Amino acid sequence: MILSAVPTLAIKFLFWALALAVFMRYLALAWQPTPAHARQAGAALLLGAVVGSKLLFALNYPAVALGALSGDARALLTLAGSGSAPGAVLGAALALRWARRADQARFDLDVLVVPAAVALAVLACGASIWALSEPGFGAATSLPWGMDFGDGVERHPVMLYEAGFLAVAAWAHSRLTDRIFLPGERAMLFIAGYCGLRVLTDYMRPPFGPPLLAEMMHPNAWVFGYLMTAEQWLCLLAVLVLVPAWLAVTRRLLGAALRG
Repeated sequence: MILSAVPTLAIKFLFWALALAVFMRYLALAWQPTPAHARQAGAALLLGAVVGSKLLFALNYPAVALGALSGDARALLTLAGSGSAPGAVLGAALALRWARRADQARFDLDVLVVPAAVALAVLACGASIWALSEPGFGAATSLPWGMDFGDGVERHPVMLYEAGFLAVAAWAHSRLTDRIFLPGERAMLFIAGYCGLRVLTDYMRPPFGPPLLAEMMHPNAWVFGYLMTAEQWLCLLAVLVLVPAWLAVTRRLLGAALRG
């Protein structure tokens, strides 16, 4: 739905605060680190998520990034209030892997799956409220479950598609045991699944499909190679990087099932 700037920022702040509270709550239930380890991992997590989110958003919307660099107030507000969820996930995962190698501490990325999935699902649901106030809303559709976000056009509720996937991922993760998967494998599967989903759902966002008036009022993601946006390309790269590990997990599980 279309909201004015001040209420939109207030609602965003509330959802961000709720997502952070949910993330910290679920993380506290799954992880009991030492204080020193918590500080280092927490700093790496925050830095990686913020840098990854803003950097990938800037690559996805170069017009916004260039406008922000030139001092345009609207572009600065858009960049400050927006980000890329896949960028945050990948940035946090890479930063935590670096931090783990730096201090030789054991950190199981699996403990982050449920907190991250639930927090991202909260933000995805919130994005359906402020859908047309920033880039990333769904493209027009004639499907019966299309939603009108306030401009009179039935659109793909891509945020709710992603929220549904994240809810299922959190539910499935909580039922998978360490007897089945080795440390880090569930996190790898979650990242690969989420990135694969974003490659597909981003085709349901502008600039794919015929442009409408509401879409012309926002910067469009740049389509690189006439195929995909920067976000899709990076998500596809992440999936391809994780394919060998995913195949190794599949072979091991199939072998264990056949032997059992």
